[in-house]
Amino acid sequence: MVNLDVLSSLQNYYKNKNLKTSEALVFLRQTFLIFFLAQIILAVLISFIFSFLASPQKNDYLITTLIIMSIIQLPLAMIIGLYLGKSGGKRSALAATIVTAMLFSNPAWFAGFGFLNSKSYFYLLIQLLILAIYYAIGILICGQYAKISFLDKNNDSSK
Repeated sequence: MVNLDVLSSLQNYYKNKNLKTSEALVFLRQTFLIFFLAQIILAVLISFIFSFLASPQKNDYLITTLIIMSIIQLPLAMIIGLYLGKSGGKRSALAATIVTAMLFSNPAWFAGFGFLNSKSYFYLLIQLLILAIYYAIGILICGQYAKISFLDKNNDSSK
């Protein structure tokens, strides 16, 4: 269950000197979920609005390109997230979690754009499958970010 008192969770994450890895993991997973879902909701709303404004022209090459871009997104997002977290500390782990969530949710935008251009459920299903896989990988990566939050190479005073 997602803790809706985000500010107290954030404060606990930063100021609790006895923070356990499991508590950091729960907070980072909640943060990932919030940012991931926010992007998906926004992509769905914008796609829904634009679906009333334009009539699509079917273009399978564009849809295929969007699927390829979604697949390429995974290693790129993982590299960027791990690069942000490499300095260690709670701030680095939180930044890496947020950036990873934002980048992993890009297939939702590609799915909306692709659906607007083709109205094909097959391509939409492929993009949603990629999105589900990225969500699962993102939740797993949060475990690594929780460990990163306890590394302190920059003498992080928030610990």
